[in-house]
Amino acid sequence: MRRYETIPEWVDLERVLRGQQVFMRYLPMCAVALFYSSLVGGFSAPKITKVLIATGYLTGEPKRVIRRIGDTASMVADCCSPGGLRPPQRRPDGCY
Repeated sequence: MRRYETIPEWVDLERVLRGQQVFMRYLPMCAVALFYSSLVGGFSAPKITKVLIATGYLTGEPKRVIRRIGDTASMVADCCSPGGLRPPQRRPDGCY
């Protein structure tokens, strides 16, 4: 984990922050676009449909599907929230 605690020199955190702010500003439109492009489009692609059916991803029990979509949405929101891509800060005891 220590390897991933250092942000590479080439990362422009101001640009990352601007991107996160734009994403959050347009989140409703982004969500609709991702839903229609990714989910609906994905279900119509035979190779992707085969994987979805084989894994049960988005084709299983409705509660499980809703949880999976919610987990993915939460991860995207966490990454796109300002500061969400910064490495976690260690406490003095070495824990996060």
